[in-house]
Amino acid sequence: MKNFDPSIDVQNFVLNQILDALHCDILLAIRSHTTREQSSLFDSKSYREGNCFKIDANSLPDLHRICQEVIETLNYTEQIDFYLSGNSDINAFSWEAEDEGEPNLIEINSGLFNLMTEDELKFVIGHEIGHLISHDMMVKSLVSFAYPDENTIPPYIDERRVIHNHLSEFIADRYGYLANHNLEACVSALYKLTSGIDLQKLEVSIPALIENNEQHIKFFLEEDGEMFGDHPVNPLRVQALHVYSTAQSQEEIDDCIHAIVNCLCKKLFNDSILGYTAAAGILMATVDGELSDKELAVIYEYMGADCFCPEQVLDEFKDTDWQKLLDESIPQILTTFGLTGRERMFRYALKVMLADGSVTSEEIDFAYELGDKLQLSNAETTDLITEAMRSDYLPKITVENDNEL
Repeated sequence: MKNFDPSIDVQNFVLNQILDALHCDILLAIRSHTTREQSSLFDSKSYREGNCFKIDANSLPDLHRICQEVIETLNYTEQIDFYLSGNSDINAFSWEAEDEGEPNLIEINSGLFNLMTEDELKFVIGHEIGHLISHDMMVKSLVSFAYPDENTIPPYIDERRVIHNHLSEFIADRYGYLANHNLEACVSALYKLTSGIDLQKLEVSIPALIENNEQHIKFFLEEDGEMFGDHPVNPLRVQALHVYSTAQSQEEIDDCIHAIVNCLCKKLFNDSILGYTAAAGILMATVDGELSDKELAVIYEYMGADCFCPEQVLDEFKDTDWQKLLDESIPQILTTFGLTGRERMFRYALKVMLADGSVTSEEIDFAYELGDKLQLSNAETTDLITEAMRSDYLPKITVENDNEL
């Protein structure tokens, strides 16, 4: 049995994009000034200490042994406080310590404990430790700290957050598998977690479930199966676990996860919107003969909602006939999404127009032409331009400083 690197390169790529967009260092510095009572981990530990059983060698020796065996198997060296709650939900949770020297927390609900075999418990505990190793809670907490209302998360960050959430579950499953090296126990644990059903009591054949998994995968990878719940759907997780158990190289594991990510991207990203964003942005930005860094930043930000690497895509588009791309993309979008997205599409172009702090008559003329292509009336276009000017227009101010210090 080969223990390949549980991390996946694409996860690190997405993670770095999120952290860069959040200006992670600045957020962490600001968050460091929150009081202890404001800390989510402080609240979690206080509640657990007061309402749960702490898992130690004296009070819960058998469960403590299982937890320690998983820690040793995964060579995890940081401190973890384990708790058993009276919650009947089939679930477990992990919290990463926010302060150096503080222990991480893992809570196992009684509902899960009562339903799982020892190897299944090892999978769940290994999965939660995997989240700690990958610092997944840090990413979620930083996004939540920056945007308490999920509806305000910028598309660039939000799309990557969704993909990262799914990737983090696949990677955590890898650690769960390494904790027991028992594919059937991992798969049965997954289905117990999502169904709450005792598969052993129903005499469900796990080998048959694994063997028949291929037909379920097609519904999600090749058809229109919904893939964006809080966790990846079980057929995809089972497929990844199967690859983890049989892979003879790290490349096989990477290829499996990349295939799943590509499918996620096809469902999240839209090529016609990407084409419109690039074309409308470039045409609006350059109608005055100059493409400023601020205009380009807005274009990259919005393109990032429909591709991983906007800089690379825009470079690939460099020899494109922008007007032709714009004229081709708009009908595709209107056919797919109807007329409901027209105002959002137009507001984006206005953000590009106002990004450099100056507005020219050529830009206004182009805005009306674009409004017409988007099937907006002149009155609607005028209202949107006026609204944008009132909220986003900040004229450039030139200051000459001749004073000597």
